[in-house]
Amino acid sequence: MSTILCVGDLDTWRDVLRDADAADAPLFVSFSDVTVELLDRVRPATVMSPLLAHDFDSTDLAERLQDFGYTGRYLAIAVGVPHPQLIEGEVHTAAPLVDFALVTVRDVSKLN
Repeated sequence: MSTILCVGDLDTWRDVLRDADAADAPLFVSFSDVTVELLDRVRPATVMSPLLAHDFDSTDLAERLQDFGYTGRYLAIAVGVPHPQLIEGEVHTAAPLVDFALVTVRDVSKLN
């Protein structure tokens, strides 16, 4: 089983991942919960977050992940970003060891 670590507000994720299989249920944490100890204990295959949250953005999280030795996949989700490749380039520049990708959706209601 591969663990998904979802960073950010639980309410943001609740509806998006409502139908996830319980065996594959992600671990939800706040930005401040992301520590070396957490990453060592959980060893997430994928980290997910919103592109922008009230207390961090994807660059902040990517830098934190890299500083803590995480080199795995990090997916940020955003609604209606016109030039996602520009954001991906900025995050790759800030944290080149993290495998970052931006997932854009037109409308979060489409995920229900």
